[in-house]
Order: sequence, then structure tokens, then C-alpha cells
Amino acid sequence: MDLLALARTSDAEAFIALAHAAAKHPTLLDYAQLLQAANQAQAPHPALKLLNLYAYGDYQMYAQDPTAYPQLDNEQINKLKKLSLISLATTSRTLNYDALNEKLGFSSLRELEDLLIECIYANLLDGTLDQSRRVFEVHSCAGRDVHPTEVNRLRAGLDERADSARGMLSTLLGTSTPSAER
Repeated sequence: MDLLALARTSDAEAFIALAHAAAKHPTLLDYAQLLQAANQAQAPHPALKLLNLYAYGDYQMYAQDPTAYPQLDNEQINKLKKLSLISLATTSRTLNYDALNEKLGFSSLRELEDLLIECIYANLLDGTLDQSRRVFEVHSCAGRDVHPTEVNRLRAGLDERADSARGMLSTLLGTSTPSAER
């Protein structure tokens, strides 16, 4: 099923169904294109709100006011929790179980570990479950949509890393390498 093609041709009612299907899709991680198509097609507000949540939001955002979004079923909530885990994994290499339980609305360690294992098997996260320290050590993770307001921050971070790499290279080569012009 090509959700993006459907998004470009859907009417208002179909678009809401499409947004719900996208929220459940097991391998879909890139919601920004659907959101852009929804905006161009002037999709109804509930569909836009739902796609925006899955593109840039997280479970905490949803849990603060579930009535602000279309009703989600358990499968959609589970997907949102996986996306939230990916976001958290991009900000920290060590994720504390207690903090994760709180952010993801779990009441037991077993629920959290089950979700982490699902994410590992789906290649969304790679890491080590450390039950004795009650942490998940992140090795790598899938990517998520980048909100347009974050692009400049990401570019600055990449520029900083590039400057650092050039500095290390010049040190290793024993030469002076000027920063590349941007």
C-alpha cells in the first residue's frame, strides 16, 4: 500500500482513515512526507494533528491530553511509544528504566523490556538491556522526522563535528587545515 500516493488523492474522510493506517504501519517511520501531502490536500484537522504527532511528537505529548487527538487504539499507542523510544535514544546513550517507564506510561519493568525487545527485533534500536543497572545502553537507533525548526540546530552540530574532524586530521597530519567555507 503506497500511503503517499493515497494521500495525494484522498478526500477528507479517507484522509482520516489514511492517517490512522499510517499510525499503525509497522515499518513506517517517515511521516513528514505524508504530513506535507496532507497539508497540500487540505486534509481535515484531525488527520493533520495525528500525522504531526507521529512525525514530531511523542507519547508524553499524547498522554498529556489524549482528547486533543483522534482516538488511538493499542497498536497505534504502541507505535507512538516506539517512536518515543527512538527520540529518547537519539538524545542519550544510556536510558534509565525508571525514567522510560514514566515517559512511556508503563507500570511494570516487563512492559518496558518487552517494548525494547520489540524495537530491537524491528531494527529500530540496537543496544544492551542491563537489568542489574536498570538501563538500556544505546548502540544505535533508527532515525525520525526532523521538525523544520530543528534543521538549523542540526546543521550547526554537523558543522561543529566537521570542524572537529578537520582539526583532528590536521593534528594527525601535522599540518594546518583551514575550516571549509560554508
